Amino acid sequence: MSLTTPSMASVIRKQYKYKLRSYIGMFNSLMMLQVLAILISLGATGGRGSSNSWISINVDYYSGDTVIGFTIIWGFISAIIITTKAYREDDFVLITNRLSSNVSNMLFLVSGSVIGGITAILAGCFIRVIRYFVFDSTVIYYGNVSNVQEMFMGLGATIMFILLLSSLGYFIGTVVQLHKSLVVLVPVIIIGFLIAQGSLSNDYLLLDLTAIYFQETSFLLLLCKVIVSAGLLFSGSIIISNRMEVKR
Repeated sequence: MSLTTPSMASVIRKQYKYKLRSYIGMFNSLMMLQVLAILISLGATGGRGSSNSWISINVDYYSGDTVIGFTIIWGFISAIIITTKAYREDDFVLITNRLSSNVSNMLFLVSGSVIGGITAILAGCFIRVIRYFVFDSTVIYYGNVSNVQEMFMGLGATIMFILLLSSLGYFIGTVVQLHKSLVVLVPVIIIGFLIAQGSLSNDYLLLDLTAIYFQETSFLLLLCKVIVSAGLLFSGSIIISNRMEVKR
């Protein structure tokens, strides 16, 4: 009888497929969040009006940005959740080690970002459909999307932002697992930093950091920035997790 050692690629593939099935609850929560965001987005985000003695015109603006925002938050929180002890122990249903566990988690987050991005963009279209057929609204302008290429660039940018925040959440979740005290300490540091930036300083470092990504006008540069940033955060998570006690 011969014993064969499974390759790292096959282990990662099995774990990835297992997580897609077992973490289905996360996609259910994504669906509920997006439905909530759609309901919120049915209200106008802005508007203006004009009138004279002959005619009165009111223009309301509707956007799917709320759906995208909720989806980004979902990616961030989901990434933190899968670093918790309960989810880490699920990995040991299969043959695993720290590296394969982390890589399969990252593949899951990439898949979640793609699914979340696609559904968020489709939800934005669904909002327009509801406004048109249910509320008897007339759509006269579709924002900045003038062709298919721009639509796919918007989809790609949405996926990139979800992935970026997911990688940040995964890194924070991994750091917190190093010691129980960090569960309290890390949120305190983050909240303290946000308060300090909002009230004690005229130089908003956080805004400058987010502007690097959210105000980037070149899709290729945004793609490079997100890939490098997410890669560094995921690599840091792998290095940190290797310091954690290996389950025996």
